[in-house]
Order: sequence, then C-alpha cells, then structure tokens
Amino acid sequence: MAETPRRWSFARGLFIAGAAALWLSPANAGSLIVTCEPPQGARLDYGGQGLYGEGPAELSRSEDGLSRTYPVFIFDEAAPGVATSVWGDTVPEGMTRERVEQLSPTETKTLPIIFSNGSQIVLAEVQGNGVWLHSLYPKRGVGIFSRQTHWQGGHHAIGSIMISACTFATADS
Repeated sequence: MAETPRRWSFARGLFIAGAAALWLSPANAGSLIVTCEPPQGARLDYGGQGLYGEGPAELSRSEDGLSRTYPVFIFDEAAPGVATSVWGDTVPEGMTRERVEQLSPTETKTLPIIFSNGSQIVLAEVQGNGVWLHSLYPKRGVGIFSRQTHWQGGHHAIGSIMISACTFATADS
C-alpha cells in the first residue's frame, strides 16, 4: 500500500487534542489512541427490486471512501473490552468546522472489542441498517473498515471494504 500523505489541519489537530484530553489523565496512562487517515476502498451494491425476488437482482461495483473523515479510536485500560470511537473532523469542501458542529455535533460511540490478539484489534459497530467492523493492525499501521448494510428504501444491500493508514500512540509515549 502506498504511503498516504498526512494533511493536518488546525481543526483536525484541535479535535484530536480535545478528544485526547478527555482520556489522557494520569488514571489513563496506558491508554492507546489510534488516529487514521480517510478510509478508501471498494463497494458492492446488490439488489434493486430483485433483492425481494421481484425481477433480476443487479450487482454493481464502485469506489468507496470517506473523504475528509479521520477516524479516532481511544482504548482506555480502565475500561477493558471497549473502545471509544470518534468519526469526527468530517468537513465537506466549502464548510467550516463550526458550521458542521452546528448541523451535526461530533458523536462518540463506545464499541465492543470483539477480537484482539496483539496483532489485530476488531471493534463492532451496529447501526440501524447494518454492521461495521473496524479492524486495526498496530504492527502494520493500518485500519481496515468493512460494512454490511441493507437500505430498505433503496431495496439493496451494500458491502464495503476500505483501508487507511493509522498512527498508534500510547498516552505515555
């Protein structure tokens, strides 16, 4: 995988510093913070009316990604078995961070760690219409993000897999 250039904006730095400040107290000295670049990858859409047996199902492939989105995961040794997920700093072209926060405040989620072996950490996120798996690889410095969703209104299923470069840092490093 080619190295992705890092683009640090003032808003991104402020956001990450704020999120880290919430977790980096002396009680959390062994915390791990994972900061990732915008995930990019591939997507499959399957369905149309055919998903319900009403005609042929269609399969289409396309690129997928979350531009200007920098996922952050915070692991606190005081809270084993879970991590805090922040998919903030998503600022569309032409908008300011302040305007985005007015329209949609940054949301943090507590996600269960469903697998961890020293080389890989997997978090599960259930949303109203599907499931995301966030697989983090500390030794490789990457994150792989996959989703399986079903959009009932659009009568189709979506599968995506995206990858991004990630930085893994402990609170005491």
